[in-house]
Amino acid sequence: MDSLSQAVLGGMVGVLVTRGRQPRKAIICGALLATLPDLDILQPFDNDLEATINHRTWSHSWIIHLCVSPILAVILHRLDRSWSWFTWFGLVLAVLTSHAALDALTIYGTSLFWPLQSAPTMGGSIFIIDPLYTLPLLVTTIMVWRRPQGRKLNRIAGVGIVLSSLYLCWGLLAQNQVEKLAAESMQNQGVTWQKMIATPSPFNSVLWRILVLKEDSFLEGFYAFTDSSNEIQLHSYPRNLILRNELDNQTDIDSFARFNHGYYSMARINDEIVASDLRMGAEPYYFFRFVFADSNAIDGELTGAEVRSPGMLVPRFANIPIDEWHFFSWLGKRLVSSRLDPLSRYSSMDAMAAPEAGGI
Repeated sequence: MDSLSQAVLGGMVGVLVTRGRQPRKAIICGALLATLPDLDILQPFDNDLEATINHRTWSHSWIIHLCVSPILAVILHRLDRSWSWFTWFGLVLAVLTSHAALDALTIYGTSLFWPLQSAPTMGGSIFIIDPLYTLPLLVTTIMVWRRPQGRKLNRIAGVGIVLSSLYLCWGLLAQNQVEKLAAESMQNQGVTWQKMIATPSPFNSVLWRILVLKEDSFLEGFYAFTDSSNEIQLHSYPRNLILRNELDNQTDIDSFARFNHGYYSMARINDEIVASDLRMGAEPYYFFRFVFADSNAIDGELTGAEVRSPGMLVPRFANIPIDEWHFFSWLGKRLVSSRLDPLSRYSSMDAMAAPEAGGI
């Protein structure tokens, strides 16, 4: 989740654990501790792919949290003895584990049991920024901060945590309902699939994107709880996994596949072989795309890229622009109307007046 959500969650957890004593200090300590797991982005890695797939691994592991919390509690208790060691320990452990648990509900995923798990835990029931989740925590944080001498401040913090947690429960229920509707739509159309996941579109939990994997293709569709019909139109796109055969080294692409639970596609763009993480974005715009090979990648001939072997690159982010205005404008229009062609069929914003697209 975003830094603000994690900070206010950590602050309210801090007030709750310390039972409202020294609430401003509890908010500050909780917010600062909640930033620690995400400092793993400062860790140097050899390439873009490693940096991406190793985010939210050891720093978000409940196993690591259980091991480091007593040590951090000793250090903090020596610096400030106004709280007992046990209070510091409870504060550190509660803030770190709640941070990781919240991140695990996003589509990016979190390695809650690193190093015992290879693929991250991926809930996908809440977008990484959702104002309706953050708002209750932010309001209660402000309330507690403004009345540090008030009574029952831990109850106010508890209200914020309960309300935000209820919103998380709504996300899980909504996700289950959308996936159920998508399964029924595919059964009605005689479609078989390998696996499926529904994820909320940016900043809300009303409009959901359905992503379905088949053997060498994937289906994509959208459903909003404001739609007049429960029938979900899904559109098919190729995955082009045959391009894996052109990669001399399969290690990198296998790591990429574990990271995204197999939700990826490949394409030849110009002279490059590009793999896209299908979970984050929508056809044709994806936020995590990596170049694995380039036919021009011969020593001394390709500048600005690290060559691993002839034709093979150290994976790097693909330089493929995303038309963010187009992307978010389409999502906004889809939120209020189901009579839109899929995003991939529009060549300009004016084309959004097109009639409803057919299904698979």
